[in-house]
Amino acid sequence: MHDSQLYVADESTSEDIIGIKDAIKPRHYNKGEIDLYESWYLTRPFNEFRAAMESIAERYMKRDKIDRIEDLDKCIETLTRLREYEVRRKEEE
Repeated sequence: MHDSQLYVADESTSEDIIGIKDAIKPRHYNKGEIDLYESWYLTRPFNEFRAAMESIAERYMKRDKIDRIEDLDKCIETLTRLREYEVRRKEEE
């Protein structure tokens, strides 16, 4: 699994960065050997998987929560993962 790239202000501590990563990829999403996105990729037709990932990213972009920056980071993480799966699928063809 890859680490997400987050843009963090210089004054952030390593604890702040870990907290941000936990908010973007919470540990409870990965209790087994694979995470939810990987499970979907392995069990759903690719067009359904793609639609689900796009829908999740869109939901994060349009949510009206207090921390819009965190939601945008979640959207970026979801789209980054989708891109990786698109590349993986292309290589598997």
